[in-house]
Amino acid sequence: MKYSRGKWAKYRFLIKNESLVPFVPETELFNEEVLWEFIEKHGQVVVKPSWGRRGKGVFSIKKIDQDVFEFHSEMNKFTITGEEKLLNKVERSLIKEKNIVQKGIPLSTINGSPFDLRIMVQRKKESEEWVVTGMLAKVASKNYFITNVTKKVLDVQSAIEQSNISVDDTNELVRTLEKISLIAAQELSGYYPKQQIFGLDIGLDEAGKPWIFEVNCNPSFVYFKQLKDKQMMSKIREYKKN
Repeated sequence: MKYSRGKWAKYRFLIKNESLVPFVPETELFNEEVLWEFIEKHGQVVVKPSWGRRGKGVFSIKKIDQDVFEFHSEMNKFTITGEEKLLNKVERSLIKEKNIVQKGIPLSTINGSPFDLRIMVQRKKESEEWVVTGMLAKVASKNYFITNVTKKVLDVQSAIEQSNISVDDTNELVRTLEKISLIAAQELSGYYPKQQIFGLDIGLDEAGKPWIFEVNCNPSFVYFKQLKDKQMMSKIREYKKN
């Protein structure tokens, strides 16, 4: 059986693994009822197309007060008063037929700019062993709430140390990131058996907890080329060839 590679399908596959459930934001298929339910439940939500790349059609909604909402799309952020006006704006902003609504996670920041992580997990042909081949942090450009428009990239250790996260052991956090990335790859490989690479987009909230936002089956390597240390890029290419 051939499974969909959309975000909605991969979300449902990930949460079948109990050990991943705490690290995946609650997600549902978009409709008006679900949107209001999530806004009331979580206070902040992200809407995104189930199929899409580079952040196209992604926007966030935060409830500021009764009947007052903050709408943030790309670098545009403004306040909307009234549920009907908000819904009209949402409907004009949807670019695909199938969209998902996800619990909004306030990302940790570096000098006021949110950042998230790209983690590459690969395996060689004829091998069942998944390996983390690359990890980096993407810092969002000014006024953006997602990192698809990136101001700079950093190694993960440096990003955590420069951020507003307060953790006792950075190495332990990195080990947790590696562990959940490998579990996710192993879980998804049951549905995509020919897949040899996954690129995970993982956010860290202000307490340093990891959240798996999405998993890409055809991830870009371009960010790793920007790192001064070229070892990760070499390892990614080595696994890509084998």
